[in-house]
Amino acid sequence: MDARHVLGAALALGAAVAWVSYSPIIGGLVASAGVIRATAWSMGTAALLFAPVALPRVAQLPWAHVSWQAWLGLLYSATVGMVIAMTLWGRSVHKLGAHQAMVYTYLEPISAVVLAWLVLGESLSPLQALGTALVFTGMWYAAG
Repeated sequence: MDARHVLGAALALGAAVAWVSYSPIIGGLVASAGVIRATAWSMGTAALLFAPVALPRVAQLPWAHVSWQAWLGLLYSATVGMVIAMTLWGRSVHKLGAHQAMVYTYLEPISAVVLAWLVLGESLSPLQALGTALVFTGMWYAAG
């Protein structure tokens, strides 16, 4: 293994630790500060942590060539994909608990496949249908 693989594995491990740590922290923060403030604090903290890494690359972007569709995509992903999603996640963890809320994260790949089918016209394979059935079965056992 070279240094790039070790760094990649360390980053993946760090991301997993951060995700595991986030749910109990956000649940407590929502209880004390409310869901909007808790989401704002968590997203602000993430922005401060990632800005030093991202800013050098952002400065090199050819801003004049960024299309309006790309800006629209950024606006959509920032609001719906991050702010609304993280607010709902914090609310869910607070109301259901971290374990119960985590069970529903397995719906994400299923919704991506269904949206790709509906919006992009992609095909659904029998293997994807089997995977969907397995996810729902696992969720049923985990929730019950």
